[in-house]
Amino acid sequence: KEYLMERDTQLKLQCLTDADVSEVYWYLNNRFIRKSATKDNVFVTPQSGSNKISCTDDKGRSAHAEISVVFY
Repeated sequence: KEYLMERDTQLKLQCLTDADVSEVYWYLNNRFIRKSATKDNVFVTPQSGSNKISCTDDKGRSAHAEISVVFY
């Protein structure tokens, strides 16, 4: 997906997990951002161009999405 964003806009990240998960670990472009409770909102500032957003739960399961950002 491609997103047209104003510079310095943050993306709100959320994930859906199984009931047995209590913490998730967030990454932006393979760089650790933070850990959070499953229902917490996490905000990141993407870079211009391609961005990989990843989330790993405390059971070792992971998912990722790739987006493209264009600033105006």
